[in-house]
Amino acid sequence: MRMRNMSNSEIAVGIWNRCVFGTHLKYTLKWSDIGIDNDAVMSVRSLWDKRDLGCMKGSYSGFVDPDDVLLLKLIPCADTDV
Repeated sequence: MRMRNMSNSEIAVGIWNRCVFGTHLKYTLKWSDIGIDNDAVMSVRSLWDKRDLGCMKGSYSGFVDPDDVLLLKLIPCADTDV
């Protein structure tokens, strides 16, 4: 997993499934793993799919195919009623 702070409080996160001969795996990105408070509500966007996934509190889980990448953009969510 790699992350980078971007402009305007945005965070980019890449999760790579390095298992070339395996199956797709479910990964859970906990906010605490990247230095964000677990009580924070973040808007999650899939950059490959160009799709907003909604506001999440504490973590996000998603499947990644073998030798593929899940690339996300996190932004503090204005709607904290999750």
